[in-house]
Amino acid sequence: MVTRNKILAGVAVLLAVWAVWTFFPSRTRQVKRQFSSFSEWVSKDGPEGNLTLVNEATKADEFFAPQCTWEAHGYDLNGTVTPQEVSRYYFAGRARFNKLSLKFYDLDIRFPERRTARVKATVRITGTLQDGDSVSETHEVRCTLQKMHGKWLFGQVTVVEVLKR
Repeated sequence: MVTRNKILAGVAVLLAVWAVWTFFPSRTRQVKRQFSSFSEWVSKDGPEGNLTLVNEATKADEFFAPQCTWEAHGYDLNGTVTPQEVSRYYFAGRARFNKLSLKFYDLDIRFPERRTARVKATVRITGTLQDGDSVSETHEVRCTLQKMHGKWLFGQVTVVEVLKR
């Protein structure tokens, strides 16, 4: 009886730790989850119908602040955009790919203010275009995320120019 009570108490403690870890994540884990969700949103495994594409495109407001500043000089993406504009870019860009994968590595997360996160990361984009050509690019990005309505939203995204050899 005593052993059974000790086992049940141990299981209860483990469940409590798991619940706190899962349902009350730290700010760092919240930001990492947002990057992971963003990666899943962008990635594509195969052909998809237009209705699915339109439905996915409307989810931009789950990732971007009402006004998001982009700086990607190599791609002529500079300026401030709204989630609706991001949805249009998403729809146009994703329709060009059969497969697409976006992964973030080496996230360096800092919190200069309570509701602001600054993140430096390496991003790897791979995929296959509709015409069969392969895409494989790696970039360094710097992002500023703002906590709004309980979510960390991208407020600024900068693709860092790397020196070319």
